[in-house]
Amino acid sequence: MESQAQYRTTLSQWGNSKAVRLPAAILKKLNLLDNQTLLVSVEDNSIRLSPEQKQASTIHELFAEWDQDGLGEGELDWGQAKGQELEW
Repeated sequence: MESQAQYRTTLSQWGNSKAVRLPAAILKKLNLLDNQTLLVSVEDNSIRLSPEQKQASTIHELFAEWDQDGLGEGELDWGQAKGQELEW
């Protein structure tokens, strides 16, 4: 079970809006960065902040962290033929 942390903070005026400061311990625990987009929702009369999960929009973004070249060290052994596969 994930441990829960609870901190006290204050709602403050920031221009024409209101703001809440998030404690550094929470930011560190959730790996949140400066200027990161958060989604704000209301659930069961509580405010919920969630990091926005960016969807990859290009093949390059989808495989940006891929570290393999796709070349293996030799052929794979798929085992004996089970059906009507052709022999190579």
